[in-house]
Amino acid sequence: MTTIAERCLSLIANQKALSVETLRPDQTLEELQFDSLDKVTLVFDIEEEFHLSISDAELAQLHTLGDIINGVTRKATEAA
Repeated sequence: MTTIAERCLSLIANQKALSVETLRPDQTLEELQFDSLDKVTLVFDIEEEFHLSISDAELAQLHTLGDIINGVTRKATEAA
């Protein structure tokens, strides 16, 4: 079974045509050349993949890949 972290990293890698193996939880979205439109697109992809909703306030708190993984894990756990 694929973990939440693997699924998140896959979405991030696909959006920027990166290799999942090169991604680290401490990397920032800025380091990966994500602009504001890329971030919104990523949030839409995450919401669709995990069937959850991410508010603008929550989006503003997502700076690193670890933040994304932890946030999605927390929201998925709350929804279960």
